[in-house]
Amino acid sequence: MDDLAALTLELIRERSENPPGNESGVADVIKSRLRDYLDLKEIRRGENRVNLIFGTGDLLVFNGHMDTVPVGRYWTHNPYGEIVGNIIYGRGSSDMKGALASLIVAIEEIVDRGEKDMLKKFKFAFVADEEQGGELGTRSILEELRARYGVVMEGSVFNGRICYRPGIRGTLWLKIISRGKSAHGSDPELGDNAVMNLADLLLRLKSIRMDFRKHQYLPDPTMALGTTFHGGEKVNVIPDHAEATLDIRTIPSMDVDGLMERIKKEIGLTGKDMSVEIIHQVPPAEIPLDSNVIGMVKGAVHDVTGRFPEPIGGKGSNDANYMIAYGIETVVFGPGDFALDNAHGSDEHITLERLITFRDIYRRMIENAKD
Repeated sequence: MDDLAALTLELIRERSENPPGNESGVADVIKSRLRDYLDLKEIRRGENRVNLIFGTGDLLVFNGHMDTVPVGRYWTHNPYGEIVGNIIYGRGSSDMKGALASLIVAIEEIVDRGEKDMLKKFKFAFVADEEQGGELGTRSILEELRARYGVVMEGSVFNGRICYRPGIRGTLWLKIISRGKSAHGSDPELGDNAVMNLADLLLRLKSIRMDFRKHQYLPDPTMALGTTFHGGEKVNVIPDHAEATLDIRTIPSMDVDGLMERIKKEIGLTGKDMSVEIIHQVPPAEIPLDSNVIGMVKGAVHDVTGRFPEPIGGKGSNDANYMIAYGIETVVFGPGDFALDNAHGSDEHITLERLITFRDIYRRMIENAKD
């Protein structure tokens, strides 16, 4: 079996679903591959929550997360790693253990050629908690990640076309709490149903307007309603409490304060006891299209594939938001293809061919990197 494929499978088989969050097994595999070549700083943010930073260079930091979303249901292939032909299946194959494996093998190839000194300009960060907002990962170790440029290895392939993402939408996660009055299920008129009140509000919010100017490449903002919904304790009791969450993705021109005011106004118009709170917020971020790190990406892609990649805006947010805000000029660039790989879904997969291509591109970026 190809070493890159074998390493990807090994990383997938170390379960790191978040929640609950446990990167220690993945971290042990990575340490076994790289600690003989590079200085290592290991930063723990709780039991089994591990961040690894190899190297001490300050030109460029590669960043990839070790956690995955939960496996979920309805897989037809082994969610903990299976190879069928040229395709690697498993949770994290596309997002983003395949990318980690491509980078690790690229580093090893440089070392095997006797050119370890080439790595002195770099840091290689393998981080925790990206799938839950990065509070225990990138956001908590920004000082240790300090570099002039950054590459976050999230997917930037779209329908088989290699691109790069110079900007990232922001994240605004909200929780709405509904308070009612309990009563016996046989006499509902005596109660005030918190679940129904909250459901009615969510339907009203479907028509809310988000003010923004279209961005050059980022998708328009989106609002996903009721991504979680909890309420009720027993079948014959009118519920007096319910909670729902909203996942809003923002872009630079968006009036977030105005949106919050409109949501609060809709809550007020219900006449019911409800409130909204922000549970996680990260602003959108972008870098100039003539950034040096984008030039590094474009040059390496052209060297390996003969084509220059184009900028594109992905729908998701990731750790690049934190790094750009901190002053690390960061591009999102990795082998995952969210149009084809079904990342976060059942039968998530990635092709070995694409991982090999990115192994070569990452190696070329290291070889060619300049201030």
